[in-house]
Amino acid sequence: MEGLSSAQARERLARDGPNDIEAVRRSSLAALLAGVAREPMFLLLIAAAALYLLIGDPAEGLLLAGFACVTVGLVIFQQRRSDRALEALRALAAPHVRVLRDGAPARVPSTEVVQGDWLLVAEGERVAADAKLLEAAAFECDESLLTGESVSVAKRAGDMAFAGTLAVAGHAVAEVQATGVRTRMGAIGASLDRIDLAPTPLQQTLARVTRKLAFVAIAMSVVLAVGMGFGTGDWLQGGLAGIAFGMSMLPEEIPLVLTVFLALGAWRLASVKVLARRPAVVEALGAATVLCVDKTGTLTENRMHLLGIVLPGSDVQHRPVEEIPAVRDVLRHASLASRRGAVDPMDRAVIATADQAAAVEPHAGGSLAREYPITPRLLAMAQAWTRPDGLIEVAAKGAPEAIATLCKLDADAREKLQRQVGLLAARGLRVLAVAKGAQPEA
Repeated sequence: MEGLSSAQARERLARDGPNDIEAVRRSSLAALLAGVAREPMFLLLIAAAALYLLIGDPAEGLLLAGFACVTVGLVIFQQRRSDRALEALRALAAPHVRVLRDGAPARVPSTEVVQGDWLLVAEGERVAADAKLLEAAAFECDESLLTGESVSVAKRAGDMAFAGTLAVAGHAVAEVQATGVRTRMGAIGASLDRIDLAPTPLQQTLARVTRKLAFVAIAMSVVLAVGMGFGTGDWLQGGLAGIAFGMSMLPEEIPLVLTVFLALGAWRLASVKVLARRPAVVEALGAATVLCVDKTGTLTENRMHLLGIVLPGSDVQHRPVEEIPAVRDVLRHASLASRRGAVDPMDRAVIATADQAAAVEPHAGGSLAREYPITPRLLAMAQAWTRPDGLIEVAAKGAPEAIATLCKLDADAREKLQRQVGLLAARGLRVLAVAKGAQPEA
């Protein structure tokens, strides 16, 4: 298997763009200003400032206009700050995937995956792009992200694996067919871009209050101006009185207090690493009385440790690194039955312990002839190795019942094995059985 060369990958990346479903979209300054201009608080400030300037009180007018500028500045500052923080988070969270480049496995950022790349996908990894499976060994994907179906889907060579889906079993080699917005997930992202953000409850309430106040202020100002005009005949004084009365009905303190309150709320959230891209969202967060969350699996490090080795017919638990031939033989064949480079915690624990004990060099002087992956019908995996002397050495590990079936144990041997397994399982340990076999090369 060769995959693409580095030069081909760079050329296709320049041609097709990064494998990024949802690029960070910075709001333009004009869009930010337009959004602020529609805010009821900002409109109240502008209206009050204009009225003060109109009646000849420039100090009050300029003060309110200054607060309007502060409002705009706070919104722009918070938006830019959130954009920069989100960009940094995306850069840190960008996953890396394994691909074949120049004939060798390599780890690259998922954004650098291009059409034609050969992905190496193993259990526990997400598929980086829409890809056609070239090889599949007991490979299953969780496609609930696309279909909503919680049951994993078995895949075989020739099937498609889609970007964003999670490999829950086996491993596969797949050729990328589509990246970025051209994937199935990209199509969903494009549809989400067309969704408009709904105003918060506070914005809706302020909009209603502003409309009512404006209607009442205008109506009362007109009535007062017309009444004084007819009553005194001084229409100028009547008009000024109407304007002053309307201005007094505009609560300019409310937008100032709310602006400062929301800005301080967004600032306090940012101090505890919570990003609020819009200050108005602070009110919606503060109004929450019940928070419903769903944990995403057991909160562990997803790592295991090989605690001990128990030999057949014995209840003694030996340390994996003990210099006992039988113990080292079990560790060696457990390592031979494990895949190097796998993400499965058990495989990694076995191989790490074998390397630490320097018990084996499972790949030295031999080559992998065939792999027998775990299946739902047989909960065991095996690997066959061709030794330099021509002997085929087979190592298997898995559920004790499955290994007993592979080894064709009689009833008495099965009963002894089950007794050993029961004692270990009662201590809360995960128990695996290991078997070996050999035959001359055909």
